[in-house]
Amino acid sequence: IRQFMTNKVYCQSSNSENSTSTQPESASQGGEQQGSQQVGGPKLAVFGGNGFVGSRVCQEAINMGMDVVSINRTGRPNNIKEQWIDNVTWVSADAFDVSNYESQLQGCTGAISTVGAFGSNEQMLKVNGEANMKAIAAAKEAGVPRFVFIGVHEYGLPDFVLNGYFQGKKNAENCLKDTYGD
Repeated sequence: IRQFMTNKVYCQSSNSENSTSTQPESASQGGEQQGSQQVGGPKLAVFGGNGFVGSRVCQEAINMGMDVVSINRTGRPNNIKEQWIDNVTWVSADAFDVSNYESQLQGCTGAISTVGAFGSNEQMLKVNGEANMKAIAAAKEAGVPRFVFIGVHEYGLPDFVLNGYFQGKKNAENCLKDTYGD
């Protein structure tokens, strides 16, 4: 997160074990909002911030003094009882309905998507791919200068094993490259 909020973003390609550096091109409330963030640092939007990975991203960003807004389908998680959770602005919104969260992206220094799901191939392709691509496009449209996507390493499994999961993540990764550059 520290490197992300400075001028470099490190992305892991699903087809490579090496990291690459990406320079940013430029440096009405929606959804149901819960909590208050007003920490005073750079503002970070975390898509999927109430999940396993996303909640750790939110916690680390709060610990670093950032203002954090989590955009996810269910809002504030009920299973986390730690104090840092009160410093996050929790927005209940579907990634596909940009009008419910676009105002939350205003003034963000960066955005991170930790969105991912398992299910049928169709569902995994939609959530892991299309939902992430919608978030990427919305952040770019709002002028967010940096975006990090949490991808997955491709292990060379047979096509019938989690194909929608891997293909969805790959589609989102390609969208990120096309939208924000290498």
